[in-house]
Amino acid sequence: RIKIKIKPGWDIEAVERTQALEPFAITAVEQPVAHAHVGTLAEELAREHDVSLLVTSPFRAERLREILGLRFESVRIVELTPGLSRGRRDHYLAERAVARTLKDFDVGIRVATGRVPEAAAPRNLLHVQAPFSPRRSPRGLWHRFRNRKALRGYERVFFNSRFTETMVRRVAPAVPGPTVLYPPVEHEARVPLPWNSREPVILAVGRFTDQGHPKRQMELVGLFRRLVDEGLSGYRLVLAGSVAPDAASQAYLRSVRAATEGYPVEVHTDLPRRDLVELYRRARIFWHATGLRLDEWRAPERLEHFGIAT
Repeated sequence: RIKIKIKPGWDIEAVERTQALEPFAITAVEQPVAHAHVGTLAEELAREHDVSLLVTSPFRAERLREILGLRFESVRIVELTPGLSRGRRDHYLAERAVARTLKDFDVGIRVATGRVPEAAAPRNLLHVQAPFSPRRSPRGLWHRFRNRKALRGYERVFFNSRFTETMVRRVAPAVPGPTVLYPPVEHEARVPLPWNSREPVILAVGRFTDQGHPKRQMELVGLFRRLVDEGLSGYRLVLAGSVAPDAASQAYLRSVRAATEGYPVEVHTDLPRRDLVELYRRARIFWHATGLRLDEWRAPERLEHFGIAT
């Protein structure tokens, strides 16, 4: 039986912008796409293999079950370096702990969202969930060099979309084993309502943050306010998404709520899965603004990489 370690990585670009580490771990609910992908992969592999899921922050299995429908019934959860904060030094200590632990497993499966993590297991597979930044600044060139070097330790690399693969190959042409492995999309509203039975709702789904890979709820609220001021009536805008406990995310959420005052806009955070599915089922329009006014060739990491919510 093959023993497999699954460990998400970190977005180093977001770290540099916010000066606060956001571990890309299965427990960080503000990254639901990655968690759905990694969690589903762990559950499927656990049907035939001995699978451990390594996390470096407190694991909230019940919360993930509620939001994403993940069960982890046959997956062993291993918490490393519990109690660490989110500083750069703690990030380094957590990464070293991960590397040491991976050496005890036969296969390591890791996730990259900008920075390629160390390939520390005897055999290593990598899933890339975001394009690498093409910026040619000294810092950008250093990360490009580092990623190319780290990629040599992986015998197979997978991408979450053709877009991600195309953009990564621009800065790392020699990526081994190009294969697209799409995220799981469970369409639970299998019987859609007819148009005349749906509610006049414009729905936008995405985590509330203005850092890293923002979903731009403030821009959506501003555009909707203008539409209402110009005569749109009968419709309401519904913003749904998760929000991290850090100060920056909470401040952004407060600013979004303040911008909605006096307008038919609803803000829902951390909805149970069944309630979110019902919103999808009843809304007439889905709206998103990720990557708004950005050039995909200059900043591909800030656009939708797959777009599971869409």
